[in-house]
Formats: sequence, C-alpha cells, structure tokens
Amino acid sequence: MKRRLTSHQIRRLAHDRSHPTGPVGHDALVGALVELREALDVDLLRRQFLSAYGGGLIEYMPMLPTYAIYRHFEEHSFAPHPTAHHCTYCGDYATVEVEPGTFAEVNAARFDGTPVFDTLSEAYASFALYRSDHLPRPGDAEVREGVSEILTCLQRLDRLADEDPNATYSQVVGKHRALIPGKNPDDRHTFLLPFGALGILHPPGHPSHRAQFITSEEANERRLFKSEVPYPLQHWRAADGVSWEAVGEWFGPEMTDPAPPVR
Repeated sequence: MKRRLTSHQIRRLAHDRSHPTGPVGHDALVGALVELREALDVDLLRRQFLSAYGGGLIEYMPMLPTYAIYRHFEEHSFAPHPTAHHCTYCGDYATVEVEPGTFAEVNAARFDGTPVFDTLSEAYASFALYRSDHLPRPGDAEVREGVSEILTCLQRLDRLADEDPNATYSQVVGKHRALIPGKNPDDRHTFLLPFGALGILHPPGHPSHRAQFITSEEANERRLFKSEVPYPLQHWRAADGVSWEAVGEWFGPEMTDPAPPVR
C-alpha cells in the first residue's frame, strides 16, 4: 500500500470537477448520492480495493467500504434531531458544504489514515469524482497480491479467537503487531479499518452495514464515547473472529474457504 497517483495522472485529473460544490441542500444531496451509488461498478470497486492492498493506488481503498456503508442508504427528507440540527437518519445538516476538489484532492489529499469516507458529503464527492474516464485501472498482479495479503492477515486474526479471545480491536492493533501489515499502530489500523465497514470484522448483536444503513441515531446509541475506534470495531473482540461469509460476499469463492491458519 505504497503507490499513489503519479504526477501525470494528477495532471490529467486536475480539470475534472464533475460534481457540484459549495452549499447543497440536504434532500438534493441525498438524491444525488443515491443516483451515483446505483451507477457504480461494484466489481471494479472490489478489484481496486484489492489492488490497493497489493501495492496499487491507496486512493482506491476508501471506495469499497464507503460503498458498503451507503449500500442500503435510502432516499429521505431532512428529519432534524429534536435537540440538535442534524438529520436523525444520516447525521448531516439541512445544508451541506460540498468542498471543491478533483479526484486527487478528495481521495489522495484527504487520505489521512482513515480509509473510509463515512459522511454524506465525502461519500457524494467520492462517488461523483469516481466516474472520471481518466482513472487508471488496477492490474491483475496487484489484485492477486491484494487477495494474498488480505487472506493471510484474516487467517492470522482468526487464530486469536483461541489464543487471545478477550483482546479488543485496539489491543489487537497495538499488541499483535506481527499479525497485521504495518510499521506502527496507525498503519495497522489503516489496514484493518475497512473490514469493519465490510462486515468482515463484526461483533455479534450489533447491526451490520451488510444488512442495513446504520442511522445516526443507532450509531450514537451504540457508540462507546471513550473509544476513538469507529463503529462497529469498537465492540469487536478477537473471540468474534472473522466472518468468512462476508469475505465470500465481497470477494468471491477464492477467499470464502480459509486455508489452514498461517503459523
């Protein structure tokens, strides 16, 4: 996960401002996001996500987990919280500021170790800019390498269900450093964070993005306020293991049946 857009690719994308910018009404933005989501090529999202783990463009990493979060997102009218100004469904406001930017600016410059865009404006801007015809396509070798990298890590994490079942997500990232690619906890967090949105690392008893859109109110009710780890990973323990069903749903049969754990 080292390669970024080249200067040539950035120059080609520099003129691409294919989404509205500035203040946008909540209802209009919601409708536009749903329309853009339906037009996404999900198979290509998968390949680009895998490529990012196999040495490809890390700018692609947020796209699949962001899609996962908004896959069941429904078109709705602004429904303000009774004691606040945000929408009880999506958590955004009556007027949303959509920042101007190219694909490189939205996805590359804002990639800061949190490889999931979970706000309405970020998801909308990313989905809109993703339509650019200039975006490079992932290579087969990078996709295969990504499959291998992810599968190896998930197999190792599955072992922790027996070895250290009470370990929290934060403890896994900080303590079991040999199991997860990355030089430091931030790198390892970046590697694992998308798998919460994808439902691959998911705590039983909590709503999953695989089945529904997690509304702002639901997320707030379940949020552990002393934890900086996002939902649902803040509730995940090593004993919960890996959902291989979710792995198969997103990445196909080649990753559904885990090989013997890597030792």
